[in-house]
Amino acid sequence: MRLNGKVALITGAGKGIGASIAKRFAMEGASLILCDQNESLVQQMVADFGSDNTKVLGLTVDITDRDAIQKMVQ
Repeated sequence: MRLNGKVALITGAGKGIGASIAKRFAMEGASLILCDQNESLVQQMVADFGSDNTKVLGLTVDITDRDAIQKMVQ
């Protein structure tokens, strides 16, 4: 588990490459912050990871919006 004790912030995590990256990082022991514009996709990913005890936080964020990014980081 190469990523134990690390936190990964993954954008576009609701599907596709972002979801695949999230799954791989979780397998490597990372805690996850999953971001996507689609709230239902993010919440489904959070629910999926919750069943395997991965620490995960899901956020609905438009990463093209600078103010939304600053709010997310805070």
